[in-house]
Amino acid sequence: MLYRTASAWFLLLACACASGGPKLVVMGQAEVELGSFPARKKRTATFRVRNAGDADLTIRRIRQTCGCFTVTISRTTLPPSGQAVVTAELIPESVSHRFRKTVYLHSSDPARKATRLRVSGEAIPTVEILPKKSIRLGHIPLGVPVKHPLRLRVHERGVKLGKPEIPPAADGLTAELSPVSGTANVPYNIPLQITFTPPPMPGHFSHEVTIPIASPEGCRPLTIKVSGESTRGQGQGRSRPPKREHSHQH
Repeated sequence: MLYRTASAWFLLLACACASGGPKLVVMGQAEVELGSFPARKKRTATFRVRNAGDADLTIRRIRQTCGCFTVTISRTTLPPSGQAVVTAELIPESVSHRFRKTVYLHSSDPARKATRLRVSGEAIPTVEILPKKSIRLGHIPLGVPVKHPLRLRVHERGVKLGKPEIPPAADGLTAELSPVSGTANVPYNIPLQITFTPPPMPGHFSHEVTIPIASPEGCRPLTIKVSGESTRGQGQGRSRPPKREHSHQH
């Protein structure tokens, strides 16, 4: 009987020890919805966490699924019942359209190695390049101009674009924006014509076209990458020296 009683107390003590220790819990919602907003503006999501255990808890590492957020925590050591505030600040123009990103808190909680927090929303770009901002022109015969149409999708009123800028090394590359009425309803498209005439020498090329956004202030310029390879087409082979005529002496 005494043996059974001692065994029972031992089991209770073992269970109590196993259930103790630090425990990280999220106070409130573990996902923050930021709604729809201009991608050029800052947005911040705030979470509150608590140590629901009976021992000190340590936040060992913060990991996130993208570099579009700056994540900070008010304290990394939480005593029992201690709280901390986690702030995830979205970097302007780092995401566009609908997104859902995750932040992981790695802690000393023995029952959960990582606690998951999520931030979602819809970031509307001021101007976006369609269908995409990278153009692969493929193989182009020397001296043959190639045209590639794009369109700039404008999502805000009052947008003013600067003249396309092309580096001096991008010989043969031009970019032309079509004029659009300033009273156009948003969203609207601005046609953009990219033309490239390969230089005389064949080889791979990779250039960038930059379009400044003059208004609204603080917007990053648009960048379009143009790449491909210029080759010698039919009838463009290297000229060969004339054959030497052999004289026959009799």
